[in-house]
Order: sequence, then structure tokens, then C-alpha cells
Amino acid sequence: MKIIAYARVSSREQSNTNALQQQVERLKSAGAQEVFSDVESGYKGRRRESLEKVMDLVRSRQVETVIITRVDRLSRKSKEAFSLIEEFIQNGVVLRCMDEPLDLSSAAGKMAAGMMVIFSQHHSDQKSEAVKHGWEHLRRQGIAVNPPFGYIKVNDRLELDNREFLCLIATKEVRTRAAIARECVDAYLHAKTMRLGLRVINEKYGVQTYAHDGSGRRAGGRVARDMFRFSVPGYAAWLQNPVLRGHTAYLRKQNGKKQKPSDWVVMPDTHPGHRLMTDEEYGFIENTLEHNRQTRGYGSVKQRYPFSGLVFCGECRCTCYSCSSLKHRNTTERNYYYQCKNWRSRGCTQSRVINMDYIESDVIAALKKRAETLADMAAAGVEIKPVSPELTKLHQQLAALEGLGDNPAIATAIEQIRSQIRAKESSQLQDMAYRSERWKYLECFRDPAFYSSLSEEDKITFYRYLVDKVIVLNGEVQEIRLKV
Repeated sequence: MKIIAYARVSSREQSNTNALQQQVERLKSAGAQEVFSDVESGYKGRRRESLEKVMDLVRSRQVETVIITRVDRLSRKSKEAFSLIEEFIQNGVVLRCMDEPLDLSSAAGKMAAGMMVIFSQHHSDQKSEAVKHGWEHLRRQGIAVNPPFGYIKVNDRLELDNREFLCLIATKEVRTRAAIARECVDAYLHAKTMRLGLRVINEKYGVQTYAHDGSGRRAGGRVARDMFRFSVPGYAAWLQNPVLRGHTAYLRKQNGKKQKPSDWVVMPDTHPGHRLMTDEEYGFIENTLEHNRQTRGYGSVKQRYPFSGLVFCGECRCTCYSCSSLKHRNTTERNYYYQCKNWRSRGCTQSRVINMDYIESDVIAALKKRAETLADMAAAGVEIKPVSPELTKLHQQLAALEGLGDNPAIATAIEQIRSQIRAKESSQLQDMAYRSERWKYLECFRDPAFYSSLSEEDKITFYRYLVDKVIVLNGEVQEIRLKV
């Protein structure tokens, strides 16, 4: 039976030093015939292929001894580490630790191993808390971090990066990152899809990707050499970054997962003189992104009609597909309808169709009514402000805590709630900005002649910008949900 070893480093450790190579050499010098290794966090509970191979050998009792440098190489989470150690004991495999005394054959040794595991998780928890407090300090001070492409950090603030970046061979024109970043915004505004926008940028600047690192050894992913590069998801995330609209943003994490851009902690208008896009442009981008998610891409067959992707069945809440029929025999003129897509597979009982013209008539009436209501409220001096139940609940919790007196724990909780309130209020301010842009579009529907003059392409743009959902049932419009 052979002696094997297991080594692990986090990706950050590996990127900063040659820690993995050092571990492997030490383990081989300790007598390991084969070394299994992972580059992955031992705290986040992610899958580690090499560790699973080691444990398969342990469970099948094909090895006599497994060597590690420290117990935390197995895991930094106490529950997982205890489970792994128990498997070593049950299968009679010796676990040898080079830097820590470890003897699983005695009660005292098992207790010592348990204490090492607990101290390891305690150390990780302390680092996690330190990182959390560090981010909170940066937010309170308004210090900028991680500038996106097109920006540079100057004196803890973000500015457009106007340094020379590259030169176009054909025209000898020198371009800055900020100028290219603006072109990336314009490319999406014109193309209205991620892939078409990236095609424009990649073709202009010759951005190419390669499936290897230049040495003949295949790398883990595709890389761009000596150039900027956006993937499709990266391009979408970059366009939605609040920094591009003049705000400083901190992307919070919860349960190890990044939240949506709408949940970012945002400090509004920290660099208004260095905005890459206007709120109106972002409103259009946000609208088309949402529409593309529903219709599988702007310009596709799925949204060739003004309301495609916006009509939903009132019975099963699924999307309704477009269909058509001839108005009269021996003619090419057709009637167009929407029908629940699940009816075609008999997954829904709603077989009735609804004419597109009826939908459009009801939507225009709803938009006109909403525009008149908002105009009347503005004339009466009524402030139009959305009510946030979450914000109201936070204010109630804050008032309750403030009445409990002075206490360090209570003071910490109060500061945390105030931080959440500031984040929600900044998010609400952004939402109001987007709504005000949509109100400008909505105002046009007060003129009866306006919507009759729109082209099909213009209708697609306006309806996506103003209408959230049209719910139909039994051949009639049941509900119209607007974005304003």
C-alpha cells in the first residue's frame, strides 16, 4: 500500500507566491509517492476534485498513509474537517501532519486534532470579519475601489482614464481607455444586443482570444493577449456598473454569492464630471437588457411584433406566442393574435387567442390614463415618491433600537441598520431617476396623434420602455402592468 499526500492553496495564495510548489516539494521529501493538489478555498465549501480522489482511495483502503502540511489544508470549516478525520479513523488510514502534532490513534490525539480544526475555523472567521469591517470603513469614508474599464483611481476618487492606451494602425489614431469605454457604450446603444455590440468593438480593435497561453500548454480558459476584452456576461455587468453613471459603488456579498447590481451599495453623484453615460442612456440599456432576456435577443423572430415577450397567460403565467391567420380567402392580409404557449402542448387550459390590435388599444388607453394622472398630480404639487416597505421596516427597527439606551452591541446594530437605510435610499434615488426618464416618454401618450404615427420599430422601443407585462385571460386583457 502506498503513501500519498494532499496539498491545497487558495487562489490568492497561489497568485502571490509559489506556495503550492513549496508544499508539493515538502510532501515528496516526507516520503509521499504521489501528491494530489487543489487551488481552491478551504472555507467556502466548493468542490475539490483532488481531495475527492484522495478520499476515494481512503474509503477503498488503497493507501496506508496520507500526508498533509497542516490540518487546515483539508478544510477550514470545522464540520467538514471533523467528517474527513472521522473517515480516516474508520478506514484505518494514518493521517500524518508535518507542521502539527497529530495522532488519531489515541483519545488525547483526537482531542488535539479537534482543537486544531476549531482554531483553524476561528482564524478564518476572524479574517472574514476583518475584511467585512474593512469594506464598511471604505464605504463610510467614500473611498473608491476596483475602478471598472475606462476609469482610474486618483486620490481615492474615480476619474475617467484619459491616459494613452493604444494606437490604431490604420489611422495612427491614439485612443484612451475612456474613449474606448464610451465606444463600448455607443456600440450597445446602436446594436441593442451584447453580441452585436461586442462584434463592433472586437472587429475595430482586433481583439482576439486564444485557447492557450502561448507555451503550447492549454490554459483553463480563453484569454486575450495584451488587450482589453469583454465576455458577453462581463460586458453586461460593466454596462450596469453604477460607476459609469457617476456613482461610487460597492458590490456586497451575502452567503458567499454576489448580489444583483440593483442591490449594490451606491454613493450617488461622487464624480458627476466623469460620467460615461447619462441616466437616460442607462434606462434604455436596462430596458433592452430585460427585454432581451425575455425574447432571446433584440431583433430576433421572438420579438418581431410590438408586444412579443410582454404578453403573459393569466392562467399559468407563461409567455404567450404570436400566431396569425388569413383575414379572407385568396388574400395575403392576415390577422395576428397571441396564444398561451402551454396550450400547444396542452399544459394549460387557456386555448383562446387575443387579437394584437385589442392588446394595443388597451395598452395605449392605460398609458394615456397614467400620463394624465401623473400630470394632474404634478399640477397639484403632489410629490410622486414610491413607498418602500423594506425602508419603512428598517426605520421602525432603528427607532426601536434607539430607545434601548447606550450599549456597545446596540450601537453596532444601530450603525448597521443606518448603513442599510442609506443603501436603500440611494437605490430609491436611482429608481426615481429612471422613472423620471420614463415619464418623459409617457408624456408623449397624452397626444392622441402621437402613437398613431409610430413605426413598428419605434413601438417596440416605447412599449419595452414603459410596459412591464400584459396579462390576458379568456381572450381579454386582464391586467396591464406599467413601469411608470
